[in-house]
Parts: sequence; structure tokens; C-alpha cells
Amino acid sequence: MSIKSKISGLIKNYILIKEAISKKTGIIEKEAFEKLKNNVEVITIKMNQLQERILEKKLKIEKEQLEVEKKRLAYKIKRLKMDFKLKMKEL
Repeated sequence: MSIKSKISGLIKNYILIKEAISKKTGIIEKEAFEKLKNNVEVITIKMNQLQERILEKKLKIEKEQLEVEKKRLAYKIKRLKMDFKLKMKEL
């Protein structure tokens, strides 16, 4: 064998090894990308669920605050009516 044929053989082996590595890592990179994509989807779903729960709690708190305000105003109206009746009796 000549040196030229040995070098060309080594180059061919190097190219084959490089292609095999790139194919192998390409598959691994693809799988990693799919796993990452799935994780992002799961995180997005959980984030949306959390946002929905936060919104529900916020609405519940607002509803409770409105109920308290309604009771406070009803009491204030009742008290004003009583004050009005007392003042009418004084006159």
C-alpha cells in the first residue's frame, strides 16, 4: 500500500466516523428537543391553570368585598332612616 492510499483510507474512515457521530448526536439532539418541547408545553399548561386559579380567587375576593360593601351600605341606610325618624319626632 502506498502512503497516498493509506491517507485516503484514513480520510474515508474519518469522514465515516464524523458522519456516524453527527447522525448519532442528531438523533440525540432531536430527542432532547422533543423532550424540551414537551416540558415547555407542560409548563405552559400548568401556568395557564395557575392563572385560572388566581383569577378565580381574585373574583371570589372581589365578590366578598362587594358583599361586605353592600352590607355596610345597607346598615348606613338603615341608620340614616332611624336618624331621620328621630329628627322628625323632635320637630
